[in-house]
Amino acid sequence: MRSHFKKIIACLLAVCLTCSAFAGCGKNSGEESGNTAPGKGEKPQETRYITFAGHEYPINEKVPANEYDASLFRVDGSYARYGDHSLLGVDVSSFQDEIDWGEVKASGVDFVMVRVGYRGHTEGLLHEDNRFRENMANAYKAGMKIGVYFFGQAITLDEVAEEADYVLDLIEPYRDTITLPVVYDWEHAAWDTRTVGTDPEKIVDIMNYFCNRMEDAGYRSMLYINNWMAYQELDIVKIQHRDWWLAEWFVDDGNPAPTFYYKYEMLQYSSRGSVPGIPAEVDMNILFEDYTEEP
Repeated sequence: MRSHFKKIIACLLAVCLTCSAFAGCGKNSGEESGNTAPGKGEKPQETRYITFAGHEYPINEKVPANEYDASLFRVDGSYARYGDHSLLGVDVSSFQDEIDWGEVKASGVDFVMVRVGYRGHTEGLLHEDNRFRENMANAYKAGMKIGVYFFGQAITLDEVAEEADYVLDLIEPYRDTITLPVVYDWEHAAWDTRTVGTDPEKIVDIMNYFCNRMEDAGYRSMLYINNWMAYQELDIVKIQHRDWWLAEWFVDDGNPAPTFYYKYEMLQYSSRGSVPGIPAEVDMNILFEDYTEEP
């Protein structure tokens, strides 16, 4: 992912969350998206809360909790695993420069998520990642399991349709190479960019549109999400049927395991990984389900 943007986001989100306590930024902490009044004769369900960044958020009981056992996360330097059957991965873009994929594979990394491209966060133009084709070809030759992601900044359905068309055109030559999901990574690059002020309901519609287009084309889809988006910004009931790639850098924070409450299928656990064959810091990931295996 675009690590320099993410560091900006982390700082700005912390400011926003602090402001919410004093100025009403975001949802009222007493609200719970999707809750309805109990039926006649039913006892109202007691609201439970999640604590995140010093604030409490009501648990949405309509969205499944994850069932991961915190004691099964194992961390050894930059490499983390869950239990005995998870896969270890990296996600890369042009920011990682030229990669020796044979060395990456030999170090124990199982899969890669390759950035296809991105929409600019100011002018909104579409760009192919400068090393997309190189990374796809060389990771495949090294025997890596491969998925892809697109950094989206669409603010209308017309724009996400344009993004979906763009991605499908670029990944078509690699249809047999892509065995892991095609991920839509919609996030705020910063709080002074084109996505600021986008209606959260519109964001959910944009996310679902992109995933539907990928699935209609025969790919598995997935959404990139973080704690703040899930707890405060989005109506996650409307995307709970999607697979989620959670960004929670628990290793960078010195924690023994992630704290996210809801279900997720892939975890980005660090933005500061060091991997043989990759000349720059890299995002590290755990995949809990091998999508390449037949059900």
